[in-house]
Amino acid sequence: MSQKYSPLLHPSPSHFQSIHNHHHSYSLIFPPNSPYTKQSFAAECDINTIMSRYMATGEMPVLDDRAPQYLDVSSGFDFAAMQAQIIEAQSLFDDLPSTLRTRFSNDPAAFLAYCQDDANRPEMEMLGLLRKKPVPDTLPPADTRSVKPDEPSK
Repeated sequence: MSQKYSPLLHPSPSHFQSIHNHHHSYSLIFPPNSPYTKQSFAAECDINTIMSRYMATGEMPVLDDRAPQYLDVSSGFDFAAMQAQIIEAQSLFDDLPSTLRTRFSNDPAAFLAYCQDDANRPEMEMLGLLRKKPVPDTLPPADTRSVKPDEPSK
């Protein structure tokens, strides 16, 4: 009888094989004059230089030179309410036919942008997304004077 190979057992019974204990070495090699690296940034990127600067000043290096932007979001909406609204919009979008969702690349934001453009109203009516606007009556107003046709004039 032949012995079956067990993928979990290593030849030595004290070691188990798993997907986590394969030791592969990877390397990334750049040519000496590579356009992807610049040796002038070597000192800035050295962790020893960064830590010595931190120990001297007590501040970490600035990673973004742009000034922070602040926004007043005290409009009465909280995060949970906005998330609920996003979930509801996604749910309503998911209820649309798949052909319509595919037309907008399954992106609710693209669909909302399409719906907000008044030039798309006729097509939206044709697709059944909107009810047609009622056509106002263009008939002249009826004559409200009372006339009795059977009565002879005197």
